[in-house]
Amino acid sequence: MDLFDAITSRVSVRSYSDDPVDRDDITKILEAGVRAPNSENQQAWRFVVVQDRDIIERIGRYSQWGAKALFSPQRHALEERFAGMPEEKRKALIEDMTTGMFFTFIGRAPVVIVVLADTSKSHSVHSASAAIENISLAAHGLGLGTCWTMVATGDAAVEQRIRQELGRPEDNWEVAGIITLGHPARMPRPRPRRPLSDVVDWI
Repeated sequence: MDLFDAITSRVSVRSYSDDPVDRDDITKILEAGVRAPNSENQQAWRFVVVQDRDIIERIGRYSQWGAKALFSPQRHALEERFAGMPEEKRKALIEDMTTGMFFTFIGRAPVVIVVLADTSKSHSVHSASAAIENISLAAHGLGLGTCWTMVATGDAAVEQRIRQELGRPEDNWEVAGIITLGHPARMPRPRPRRPLSDVVDWI
């Protein structure tokens, strides 16, 4: 797949088939991740590949708790954000976000990759985020789907539970992202982006 085709056609996938993900493909995806630009080449990241169903389900449950903590206080802001939606659809979406139900797909994913950033080193979260982008594009290039989620970090206690689950309870580790990975059961349409004229300044 051409690089620019991959960039423009990549979408967040939240629905996966039951087909297993080949370990060699996961390795290729992670190789792309560690090739990402990072601060001073410190490579201040850790990638935890989770295939154990029980652990994935627990991460999914924790993510729902994090989403509830993050979005529940934002109900009014969400009403404004989705004001252009039909009322019934808007109410259902906000209910799913504020209860965490929108994120149940995390616990059903075939594979979850948790990317941790070592915050004792400079700009580690930025570096880990670049790695996540590479992982997402590499997976798409192999015909796989991903979704980068951050909702678990909406509550510090929830994030700590996830780090403990992964054997990284030390305070210097931060969850930079939880990536679901699998064969898409359904490919959503790409969401529109604002035109360059809205977001670029030429000086």
